[in-house]
Amino acid sequence: TTEFKVPKFKLYSYYNDSKELARIEIRSQKISKCQDVISSMERLRNSIEGLISYSVLSTLKYKFTSGGVTDNTLQGRGEERVHWVAVVADLQNKNFTCYIEILTHIA
Repeated sequence: TTEFKVPKFKLYSYYNDSKELARIEIRSQKISKCQDVISSMERLRNSIEGLISYSVLSTLKYKFTSGGVTDNTLQGRGEERVHWVAVVADLQNKNFTCYIEILTHIA
């Protein structure tokens, strides 16, 4: 974890009761602009070879930019949204997840 140096991203390590590494989470800082979300993911992919595959990046890019986000509470509220990019490796369950979190305030 001391070698992790990707601008605007932080690495979090979680350990189980036996003090073995159980989970690794890489999270971006808060991203205000929609167009910066994909560029942040691309920067993370280019910085750590093999972390995010091209197919995962393409899928998230497509869903995020082509209307895959269809929640009616988000439509027309682009300026009010905040995003985070997260990559989680659950070593105990052998599970890898890459996702975009979206926060908006509903009036």
